[in-house]
Amino acid sequence: MTARFMLFLSILSVGFPGVVDAAQAQTQPEVPTDVIKRVTSDGRNLAWGGIRIGMSLHEAETVLHSKLNAAYENETGCGGIVAETKLHGTRVTLDISGLDPGSVVQGIQVPLSGSAKPEAIRSLVASLKKRVPSLVYQPSRHAPEMTEKENPNPVYVLKTNPQMAILVKPEIGLILSREDCLD
Repeated sequence: MTARFMLFLSILSVGFPGVVDAAQAQTQPEVPTDVIKRVTSDGRNLAWGGIRIGMSLHEAETVLHSKLNAAYENETGCGGIVAETKLHGTRVTLDISGLDPGSVVQGIQVPLSGSAKPEAIRSLVASLKKRVPSLVYQPSRHAPEMTEKENPNPVYVLKTNPQMAILVKPEIGLILSREDCLD
């Protein structure tokens, strides 16, 4: 907003309180709080909505109250199979090592709604770091000189367990996984 327009709004707000607040709120990036509030960590692992990285297939199905079926084979990340399900009203994608009893959850992908603009990503990351304070920026393997602010798809790892990571990929969503499974 221009300075002149802001001055106009401030004059207008004398007679109409809340006009400036509403106009400024439109310029603030929207953070998908419903997605962020479900991210948790116990310091060793990352989880979303009760599904934890490293959790057994049986444990995940117990949380979901349903059996998981393979949607397709995952040829990226750590391999395995991909299962799509709904959790807390959100469609999530789980990367699982297989469908046998010893299988484990290797990754969780949660879609994001909102903008992929840099200011929206920074706002999302700030909310994520507030939710899980032990997250630290992990420079890209492909472009180590790229700063956190420049990176359109930043990766954050747990200070206490750098093998656990969250990739912020606005066009896809949040991807919680082992760091070595991200690329």
